[in-house]
Amino acid sequence: MQTELFDITEYNISSRTVLIEASAGTGKTYTITSIVMRFIIEKGFNIEDILVVTFTEAAAAELKDRIFTRLNEIDSILSNKDVMPSEDDFLSYIAEKYSGDVIAAKRVRLAMRSFDMASIFTIHGFCFRVLCENAFETGSFFEQEILSNDKDILLKSCEDFYRKFISSCSESESFVIYQKKLFPDSIFKFVSSYIGYANLKIKPEFVKDDISPYIESFLEAKNSAVESYCKYRDEIYQLLKNQTSLK
Repeated sequence: MQTELFDITEYNISSRTVLIEASAGTGKTYTITSIVMRFIIEKGFNIEDILVVTFTEAAAAELKDRIFTRLNEIDSILSNKDVMPSEDDFLSYIAEKYSGDVIAAKRVRLAMRSFDMASIFTIHGFCFRVLCENAFETGSFFEQEILSNDKDILLKSCEDFYRKFISSCSESESFVIYQKKLFPDSIFKFVSSYIGYANLKIKPEFVKDDISPYIESFLEAKNSAVESYCKYRDEIYQLLKNQTSLK
């Protein structure tokens, strides 16, 4: 893939999509804020019509601050011809090209006045807004909450399931639950490893039949086997000892 130096002042913002690859501290935020300024000044976009999406809450907060600061700087330049930026190529570009431009100044001031409507989000924040604003179309609730960690809800669900099941299970079922330590925390650990699979299917399907007879039958067979071993332990030992295939 051919790479070239990206110049924000020369980039045609209406021509094509451009992938910008940059390391930490090389000016990604600077570039994004500059692109937003050009959309506002040159294309006349309202601030709420420009979607800016990033990864973390901290990055989104920084982008909001940097974009508003940039609007304020450009407003000072466009409203006062004597104010000239220093050491900032983009502000120098704006001052040279739009100084005294009444329409450009009006667009910048409008963006500042309506900045509370700026669409600057994290990825999950943007998805949340789309779901809320299109509740009917998406089949979502009007009032929702973004959870960064669903551990508490999942654990509560496991506790509710355990409480509901244990209250109606038989003595033999309770015995198995205790022996296998199938408590809410162990159920939570088991469920957590599968909860991320969207198309997960449980096989066999859960049946509500009473399984107590099966458990009792198993326990009877187990106890019978234990009794037989205790009674015929020496014979079993000699039988296994004389088996050449086991040597």
